[in-house]
Amino acid sequence: MRSWIIFQIMLSLHDMIVFTTNAMSGRDCGICAFLLGLLGVGFALLLMLRLEKCSELALLDQPLYLALGVFDGIHRGHAEVIGEAIRMARQAGGLAGVVTFEPHPIRVLAAERSPSRLLASLDHKARVLAGLGVDFLLAIDFTKEFAQTSADEFLSSLFENGKVRGMSVGQDWRFGKERMGDVAMLAREAERRGFLFCAASPVLHEGERISSTRIRAAIAAGQLADAAAMLGRPYAVEGWVVKGQQMGRTLGFPTANVALAEEQLPPDGVWAVRVRCGHERMQGVANLGFRPTVNGTARVLEVHVFDFSGDLYGKWIECEFVRHLREERKFPSLDALCEQIRLDRDAAQECFANEAEIRSWPRGSSELKWNPLLDSLVWCDRLTQQWSYRDTDIMVCERFDLHLLIPMTHRVCFTRGAFAGGREVVVSLLREGGGRRALVFLEQSVSEHWPMLADEIRETLEVAGVTLCALHIHAGAEAVKNDDSLVKNVWKAVEGSGIDRHSYVLCIGGGAFLDAVGFGVATAHRGVRLLRFPTTTLSQDDSGVGVKNGINCFGKKNWIGSFAVPYAVVNDFQFLFTQDVTTRQLGLIEALKVALVKDAEFFQWMEANVADLAVGEEEVFVECVKRSALLHARHITTGGDPFEMGSSRPLDFGHWAAHKLEQLSGFRMSHAHAVCIGLWLDVLYSVKAGYLTEEDGRRIGYVMCVMGFPQFDELLLKREASGTLAIIAGLEEFREHLGGTLTILLLRAAGEGIEVHTMNSAWIEECVTAMQEQAFGVSIS
Repeated sequence: MRSWIIFQIMLSLHDMIVFTTNAMSGRDCGICAFLLGLLGVGFALLLMLRLEKCSELALLDQPLYLALGVFDGIHRGHAEVIGEAIRMARQAGGLAGVVTFEPHPIRVLAAERSPSRLLASLDHKARVLAGLGVDFLLAIDFTKEFAQTSADEFLSSLFENGKVRGMSVGQDWRFGKERMGDVAMLAREAERRGFLFCAASPVLHEGERISSTRIRAAIAAGQLADAAAMLGRPYAVEGWVVKGQQMGRTLGFPTANVALAEEQLPPDGVWAVRVRCGHERMQGVANLGFRPTVNGTARVLEVHVFDFSGDLYGKWIECEFVRHLREERKFPSLDALCEQIRLDRDAAQECFANEAEIRSWPRGSSELKWNPLLDSLVWCDRLTQQWSYRDTDIMVCERFDLHLLIPMTHRVCFTRGAFAGGREVVVSLLREGGGRRALVFLEQSVSEHWPMLADEIRETLEVAGVTLCALHIHAGAEAVKNDDSLVKNVWKAVEGSGIDRHSYVLCIGGGAFLDAVGFGVATAHRGVRLLRFPTTTLSQDDSGVGVKNGINCFGKKNWIGSFAVPYAVVNDFQFLFTQDVTTRQLGLIEALKVALVKDAEFFQWMEANVADLAVGEEEVFVECVKRSALLHARHITTGGDPFEMGSSRPLDFGHWAAHKLEQLSGFRMSHAHAVCIGLWLDVLYSVKAGYLTEEDGRRIGYVMCVMGFPQFDELLLKREASGTLAIIAGLEEFREHLGGTLTILLLRAAGEGIEVHTMNSAWIEECVTAMQEQAFGVSIS
């Protein structure tokens, strides 16, 4: 609140001086210009707006995008979370803010386990956040009373101002009383409240997750290179310069005594250091320890700055530890100490002389920015706002991380008779895009069910004012993904019809047909506008709503492919009831899956309506498909990873085994059939591992049984030459498919998933045995 008041006062002063300047000239105008310069310095020093209560968010008059977490030290993992909030804010024209807690919650809840020192004080943290581009910091006073706030109450306090539009956290973040709030809860709230949400994946260093604990341990051990690699910047401490005994001055080496905050310190001894005071960056040598030669009793940091004659007393400085020169020790006399200080100074200066003139900091954090204090362009570490000049004559290697902000709209429409009575949806989409030419790819089985469909498509395009260049009818089903012939036919059709990137390709068919045609369309001209018309349950409630395209290769599902947001997806419910009954019913497995991992209420709804769903009662069936499609679409648009760049795919519950089963069957087994079995295997494993209660497992099994979903197949029993179940190889293949660390989603409850990074092979065997014994039963032993 105080910083907001200061900010408003400075803003008012700025406006007043500008107004006055416009009415003056000459010397008076020069005075006002000088005042404006001082005011600019004031703005720069303010760094960012700082708030203390959730209610103060109401003071901000723009949409807010929040990064939530403790963020001790603001390491590379934290920077990913904060960066997501900044990207959302910049794309939407809002403000990016960090919500954190002071003091660190562990110091209140478990003081006996709390580290004695943290990586950064709140002030230090604020300066690093300002360098990242954060607009405001909300540091909530964490007390024992506040610790009793439930997760729901905490979220309500953030949203009561009505301005929060987006939120980012780390994947393992927990909050609220008894840590009941988590990523799953936030994802549900994002869907309910309609805000953007991202759960950033952990960042690894040398194969292990970066954490503040790891960094503190590295600093304490003097492993500052490792600490810097994990932080994304060199490690430094901050503090005020206070008066000491002034003994260094009498010895000819004046030192600045730094009153340190409770920040983690490296091992005692003599260090080569860099010092920053305001915009000045200097080099020096420092002693950290108890000064045994003069019988010191307190741990202090004394810094001797090279070739500096000014006064640092009362100033705030930052000290970066560069190299440990020697251990601290007691000398027999002050003369001996003085001689050693000379040697230490020489050693530090040699250290800096031998160091490369331009250092390459981790993650390329240096960029060219306008420094208002220096009134010029200089190189700046974007993480710490540390400014420095570079010699342009020196050959350098540079890296810039520039984030792409590409606004995309994922249009998902629902209708009946998309090319007949409900054609207005399609006509409006085509007119809205402004394209004038179109190709159509129609799956053969759909054409056979709807002999008038081709004529209806032609009429719809004519009404929209779009020229139909060609209508191609092809066989579909999974077989079209086992080679690239359909993809090549798409390329030939696009090239031969003079289709450009502003034209349209309409694809009407099941999931496999959409995948293959979509891959051809996404790669022709680097991407043509695609309108998807899924015709099966499985494609309408899952795959057809997504952004994935691909074909199979090397015996692996979707090995070749791309991600491309379609121009639109049109779910025409009229197509659903021309499938054979088995295909139509099995397609609802994806609806059950998304309910289990995303929406407990949806699962309860399916459970209550299972009898109607099992017989395909039209109204209930359509509602189920629609709810599933929207959950998928919202996950893609708000889940933070639409193109699956991370190592987790939350909507792939049960899929690691399903993909392997399809492969083991030579892709004769349908995807829906395989997912039924893979999902049931993961339900049983979740119970076996103690994540899911037996009662919840029985409820899921009951729904699957009534719906007629298969729960076992003999392929599960197939073994490799080593005797290991062949299905287990699906784990590593699934990891390769996603990249990164093996990440499997299991269940803690209906609507609540949990990510694991290993699975016990013996437990998988036991689950397969149980599936074999139960056949299509529902009991869980």
